[in-house]
Amino acid sequence: MRVRVLAALCVLAGLSGCGGSSGGAAATPEAGTASPPAAARKFDPPTRFDPATGVALPREAIEPQVNLAGAAVAPLTIALVDSTAFIVTAVQVLVVDVLTGKTTATVTPEHKAAPAGLGNTVWAGPNGASMPLLAKVDGRTLVLATFRVDGSASSELVAIDAQTGARAWTLLLDTATTQLGVHDRTLILGNFGTNAVTTALDLSTRKVVWSKPGVETTAVAGDSVIVIDGRARAALSVSDGAQRWRTPADVEVQSVTPAGDRLVVMQWITKENKRRFNVLDTATGAVKTAEDTGNQRVDCVDDQAGVVVCHAGGGPVADWVGALDPGTGTWRWELPAQGREAPGFTAAWHGAVYGRAGGKPVVLDARTGTEREASPGIAPLFVSAYAGLAIAGEAGNYDLRAFHPTA
Repeated sequence: MRVRVLAALCVLAGLSGCGGSSGGAAATPEAGTASPPAAARKFDPPTRFDPATGVALPREAIEPQVNLAGAAVAPLTIALVDSTAFIVTAVQVLVVDVLTGKTTATVTPEHKAAPAGLGNTVWAGPNGASMPLLAKVDGRTLVLATFRVDGSASSELVAIDAQTGARAWTLLLDTATTQLGVHDRTLILGNFGTNAVTTALDLSTRKVVWSKPGVETTAVAGDSVIVIDGRARAALSVSDGAQRWRTPADVEVQSVTPAGDRLVVMQWITKENKRRFNVLDTATGAVKTAEDTGNQRVDCVDDQAGVVVCHAGGGPVADWVGALDPGTGTWRWELPAQGREAPGFTAAWHGAVYGRAGGKPVVLDARTGTEREASPGIAPLFVSAYAGLAIAGEAGNYDLRAFHPTA
């Protein structure tokens, strides 16, 4: 395991081709403003994109997370579902057709949402919005977002029908909480510090299943909720909150990263002061693989086709990229290796890994790590069969653009 630099956390929620949180540098192609094709072309997964079809999405998609150099310094709060992007801000959700760049709907909570409170700062950073989550409930896919109610210690959960873009329902929550993860139809909510609490909500009945005051959640990994338990971590069952397993008492856990539904990556320090990189089974806590490593962490993305891609490093250059087999918890491949560099990771979706190597976009095969496409045109941050979303433009004037696939 060749992990040498710190990677920022990528919050994963089943988003289409969710990329690394740093986002890397802006796309190099000079995207034009040509009209999208009359009939949308679909490729699953896409491996080449036409730089001439870059359609600019609303500025809310990147403000204020992208700096003047065109790099995302905080996760973009976006969900891409087929040809629709759901852009979450602190006060609303923009529903955008990525084929045209047009906003087709604006969904707001029923109660006035608290603004981000960034003031007039010129620094790039988080936009105060919750990371959107996807959940399949009662036969339809919902896009979930939580908002802090202005002037109140409460929050509002908004569910949007992913197919229609219309608000499905809202739910007022009696605490100022945020959504942390979802498994099947159960949403895990929580907050931290002196008012810490972890709550499980049934999205079908919209009723609280269980709640644990004083418990801080660090990750939702499959059907387990990983919570802080002193120096260790404990895994609670999503269904009833019962403890399933805990990490050894003689280790100090430094980081927790979900790796699909079956695995979780943890880095801890042993009593011998050795730093270990561990892949654990989410259901039992059994260690699948363990290696010595530095004081670093990785981010992982489930490609939704049987491979979990993990990476360390930010921007256009990565220190390490590897792929986990979710069934065995073993590594399928790792880069750098055999003279090949690790690409700067941007996204993984349906068997394809997107990134930049040698300063140019590249697509790898998620199962083998071999090069799948040497000239994809862009290195997208989000991917669907209809588009790849990438930051593009020129210094001081960047935006997020949707590029249409050609293969």
